[in-house]
Amino acid sequence: MSPEGVSDAISPSDMRSDNRSSKRRAVNEAYDGGAITSGRRCDTSGLDANEAFARQHGFTGTPVIVRDDGAVLHGFRPREFLETWLKEKVS
Repeated sequence: MSPEGVSDAISPSDMRSDNRSSKRRAVNEAYDGGAITSGRRCDTSGLDANEAFARQHGFTGTPVIVRDDGAVLHGFRPREFLETWLKEKVS
């Protein structure tokens, strides 16, 4: 039991700190040859759908940007180029 007026709740910053130290501990254990365990399961359905779309349309590299009008841009481009390319969009 906490002293009077002190909450038992864990603050968000405490949780982040605990999470960071937990991750650090897991990485150190892995580097030391320990077992690698998986964490909680995460929902990858959005990533799976994105990957399926890319495969279906023959996109094999990153980055690939598809505009609303269907124009496709493969590969890295400087910011200025991207800004111009996005403004050229055909409605």
